[in-house]
Amino acid sequence: MVIKVLFFGQLLDIVGTDHLILDQVGDTAQLRQILLERYPALASIPFTMALDHRFVAEEQVFLSDSTVACMPPFSGG
Repeated sequence: MVIKVLFFGQLLDIVGTDHLILDQVGDTAQLRQILLERYPALASIPFTMALDHRFVAEEQVFLSDSTVACMPPFSGG
């Protein structure tokens, strides 16, 4: 199963690209583990994930052709 992972804000600066295409990732917990192994600096920033435009919990299963957005904390005003 192929997923597209989008990065925003500080996460984009750490990863160095606005997106990755990954294969064989089953859920958000596995994705987080992969990202932290590849980009250890991500551990210093709490980030949330949205799966196909919906915020998700840690163990959300991916469907084929899913898009996951990784977002750092944000504030409004």
